Amino acid sequence: MTTRDVLVTWLGPGVSKIKKAKKKADQGDVYQVLSPNHAQIDCYNKAKLNAEEVLLKSDPSAGSHIIE
Repeated sequence: MTTRDVLVTWLGPGVSKIKKAKKKADQGDVYQVLSPNHAQIDCYNKAKLNAEEVLLKSDPSAGSHIIE
């Protein structure tokens, strides 16, 4: 079994576009502090956030690293 350090950020559906943009601007700094890591996943649907989905999206060949 491969161990991966994955950073998951969750943003709820009621967040305004301005707050989303501010979060994205701060994300780079957070990723630098918490590096090294294998993947960064953005989650917008908390109901779909589970271990299987994180494993799927953290794979380097997954393409999209977004859980919608």
